[in-house]
Amino acid sequence: MRQVRKFPKKLRIPEIPEPFDVHEMFQRISRQRGRPIHLLSRQLPPGSPCGLWISTGSADYMLYEQATSPAHQDHILLHELGHLLHDHGVGQPLSTDVARTLMPSLNSEVVQRVLGRTRYSDTEENEAETFASVILTQVSLRSPEPQGVVPPEAADVIRRLESTLQSPDHRRAK
Repeated sequence: MRQVRKFPKKLRIPEIPEPFDVHEMFQRISRQRGRPIHLLSRQLPPGSPCGLWISTGSADYMLYEQATSPAHQDHILLHELGHLLHDHGVGQPLSTDVARTLMPSLNSEVVQRVLGRTRYSDTEENEAETFASVILTQVSLRSPEPQGVVPPEAADVIRRLESTLQSPDHRRAK
């Protein structure tokens, strides 16, 4: 039997920059909130989450897997942003391996106590995943930039290149 996923009722979608750039989106949201959001690429231990949102008293940190494709990194970051924007609660503490990777110079038990949570409820995970998917779907549905349009400042150069590259017979026919 197929399981039906419930669509979150309170999904909040921020303005999406055009052209889309996930880092620009985070900068805008950071400015709107008046609170820095730091994006940190890390090679996370096997079996750990691909991404992690850590909130401290003065800033938010989004850690994401560096050993994956840029498209997957965008999805990870948007998923974590979904947790942040929807004020998701916290759950179980970070594993010792993840804590050690995040802050190698600190005692991993201290990092676990102070920083970390990695598990959310199924509803929160569904909401964060839907948030990321909606953003990426909206970006993919945007009209592509028109092909063959030459900016005015480049028109003369393009005309001369076309003339140079045409065969002598074609130029005489004009």
